[in-house]
Amino acid sequence: MEYVVIRSFTDKATQQHYAVGDRYPHRGFANKERVEELSTVNNRRGVILIEAKSEKKAEKPSKKPVEAPVEAEVETTAEVSEEAVEPKPERKTRKKK
Repeated sequence: MEYVVIRSFTDKATQQHYAVGDRYPHRGFANKERVEELSTVNNRRGVILIEAKSEKKAEKPSKKPVEAPVEAEVETTAEVSEEAVEPKPERKTRKKK
């Protein structure tokens, strides 16, 4: 089974660097224990680094544009009343010696 890298890492066993989107392993077959380690949080970094390639295809978003839901108008900085803005304190300047 092929796996896809979802977080970049360097394989401690082969010193091979894998970037996001790379196929794991680059060559040959991967050890089941190593695949289990990289596909769970039970590794040195504590994060999932690879996933099965079939899972990666299922997560690809469609090419159709998605419209964002319309929300209530948000108050912009220009609309904030002057009462809400606190005046800055005056800075004291030091005299040079």
